Amino acid sequence: EDTSELRDLARTMGITIVETVVQTGREDPRTYLGKGRLEDITDERRSTLPGHPWEGVDLAIIHTNATPRQLVGVNQTLGLEVWDRVRLLLALFTSHASSVEARTQVRIAQLQSDRTILRELAQQQTTGERAGFGGGGVTALQGVLNNLNRELTNLRRRQKKQANAQREHRRQRTRSGAKTVGFVGYTNAGKSTLFNKLCSSDVYAADQLFATLDPTLRKIEVDEVGTVILADTVGFIRHLPHDLVAAFKATLQETQDATLLLHVVDIADEHHEDNVDQVTEVLTEIDAGDVPQLMICNKIDKLDAVTPKIDR
Repeated sequence: EDTSELRDLARTMGITIVETVVQTGREDPRTYLGKGRLEDITDERRSTLPGHPWEGVDLAIIHTNATPRQLVGVNQTLGLEVWDRVRLLLALFTSHASSVEARTQVRIAQLQSDRTILRELAQQQTTGERAGFGGGGVTALQGVLNNLNRELTNLRRRQKKQANAQREHRRQRTRSGAKTVGFVGYTNAGKSTLFNKLCSSDVYAADQLFATLDPTLRKIEVDEVGTVILADTVGFIRHLPHDLVAAFKATLQETQDATLLLHVVDIADEHHEDNVDQVTEVLTEIDAGDVPQLMICNKIDKLDAVTPKIDR
């Protein structure tokens, strides 16, 4: 599968990619890459001379949503910090979340991801103890898991209160007769830029993935319609894990309750059809699939090298 999007995600985080390793065939359930390929990487890292691009490399990123067992396996084999696509997205979300609500949602998703990995480590240590290798770290790991679970419980209570407050605000808008128009689309399709143009706003917009995570609401007056609330929401991305969708469900609630969705599409992206499908899939998952949509084909000035199937 094309790795360009993963590279863009990494660059947005300020990560420098020095090498891409590709393996064809079936993935190893324990270490993702096969034993031979992992040995090649280990040998190359050990033979690195000063000034070599691999000098100082401290992170490996797996281009998939890996299992906890695979993340632990690669970490133990290579001696590097290991992220998969989910961990990279979480790191990116953490750096871009600014509101209390977004930070709460990202932290919940982060803790849920951490918990699955810690459980895998605890299971390995417990198995090692049974086999006679000693299990001194099991108790310490369990303590970390207990603290993590307590924080998760507190955050979910906070998120529930935030969701209730947002729900009440939406009810007040409905009672006032205002219509809501939600902006949806694949990340970096240009939603925030269009949003700013329509309502003379200053929402942060940049040519990068997930430039903004926080929903923004602005009020405009439309002839023969009246007051309209424009809602700019977080962008979508392919292979978005269920936990992340669940964590942002409160934010995405604006789309479910909208009168109309403006689906912004980067029509010059060679993967635009797949991107449209991914957005539709997430909208269905959050029960917003039946909300009327108007598709906005953006970035038509970049169509020179692309022949889209969507009718121009």
